[in-house]
Amino acid sequence: MTHFNLNEHQITIKCRLYLIKAILYRGWDASGKADPFIKIALNETTIIDDTKGKLHNTLEPVFGK
Repeated sequence: MTHFNLNEHQITIKCRLYLIKAILYRGWDASGKADPFIKIALNETTIIDDTKGKLHNTLEPVFGK
């Protein structure tokens, strides 16, 4: 068995994440709807914060355009 120490050998990984749509999304405001947006964090560092792309008053957001 080969042992690999990541502290000595740093590697770079590329990851693609495709967010298409949310299902079974729950309403948060008084009208029973929500204003969903995408926010992705990795180790407490925000990678994507798309509050400008917020979708208003929907429970079936489609993010993939």
